[in-house]
Amino acid sequence: TKDDGSRYVSEALARGAVAIVTGEGAPAPASGAWIVAREPRRAGARLAARALGDPSARIPVVGITGTNGKTTTTFLLRSIVEAAGKKGAIIGTLGAWLPEGHVPHPRTTPEAPDLLETISRAADQGASLVAMEVSSHALDLARVDGIAFAAAAFLNLSPEHLDWHKTMESYGRAKTRLFTELLAAGRAPGGSRAVLNLRDPWAARIREEIGNATFFAVGRDEAEVAAHEVRYSPAGSTFTLRTPEGEARVNLALPGDYNVENALAAAALARSLGYSLADLAAGLSRAAAPPGRFERVYAGTFDAFVDYAHTEDGLERALGVARAIAKGRVIVVLGCGGERDGGKRPGMGRLASSLADVAVFTTDNPRSEDPARIIQEMMQGVERADRVRIVPDRREALAAACALAQPGDLVLACGKGHESYQSIAGINHPFPEREILRGVARARDARLEEDRG
Repeated sequence: TKDDGSRYVSEALARGAVAIVTGEGAPAPASGAWIVAREPRRAGARLAARALGDPSARIPVVGITGTNGKTTTTFLLRSIVEAAGKKGAIIGTLGAWLPEGHVPHPRTTPEAPDLLETISRAADQGASLVAMEVSSHALDLARVDGIAFAAAAFLNLSPEHLDWHKTMESYGRAKTRLFTELLAAGRAPGGSRAVLNLRDPWAARIREEIGNATFFAVGRDEAEVAAHEVRYSPAGSTFTLRTPEGEARVNLALPGDYNVENALAAAALARSLGYSLADLAAGLSRAAAPPGRFERVYAGTFDAFVDYAHTEDGLERALGVARAIAKGRVIVVLGCGGERDGGKRPGMGRLASSLADVAVFTTDNPRSEDPARIIQEMMQGVERADRVRIVPDRREALAAACALAQPGDLVLACGKGHESYQSIAGINHPFPEREILRGVARARDARLEEDRG
């Protein structure tokens, strides 16, 4: 969207490219094969799949899409695979987790050649399944067009990336494409499988369009894969997993209603691919929380958590969980990213100030934007200014939140989650939030002990 790839054809040929794919009307390259395509990105993805021996024909690939919960669901699905005595692989926001180790990458869904090569490596390393996050950007930009998905899940849809998609209709249509086009091309034995969270209204629209894919519903009560007798605590959630094959009790190390929904999606995906009820229950019960996803980083006289929540829906869910499990007050630390959808900033400010007892507004990843301006836009939505503290330096904001904490309180740092940096004015500065919050929480407890002593 910012440059024209045809400017770099000569350099690509000099570095060994043997073919050039262009759109119609682009100039011919000086040498090598020249392929003209109406949609060059889609053509490039399919050519990459052919060049790499069609990796998704070697190993089942499961795509998971939705505004929130993709990362957690991939980790839960891999845990089920491993409970069955097999090897699983993950591709997503936290990088690629292959049987032989972790491989970082900069995007939730990599560009097609890198993505397909990673799937091929997973197969080479003995993985039985690849669970991958499929972002709306990836669907719009054809990064996954070289994959025949064996199964796919839709989790939810809420406002996000509207700087790119412009409207919720366009955003939803991008995610629907995973089911109407790419899942339909699946070659898995028994056909393609679609898992839909019926608690989200967009799921019904997808259901109407998915054609002959086998459909599995998740949710509560009437759904095929459902949760009953749910109990929450700071350490996680327990519930009865109900499927057509029977019931099993699950002890999930992730708190919150939305994580139960993520677990149901993972269970339905695994069930659709032939995993047993025992595998489902064991895998969900042994799964650890992914880094930065409502992750408990400190448990002392007060609790401290980090979460990646960076949308209005994600923040509301996270604060809802915090309220449900906190014995005392909820103190949230929050900023909004720069060069992203600025329209959500007032809403984020409103939710933080209304759902938490104390909201500390600070800097997230401002990128090239003025952090003070971002905070000012967050303040435009605040209805309870008496609950807000403004501390622009994020390290100082974490310390300020912990300094306010009393026994039984819960401190929740939102927006960065697993990230280990802050992007400010074009520079990524080291910022391991989980370690920083753990350190200042311990220091606060030490001071509380001194005060009592």
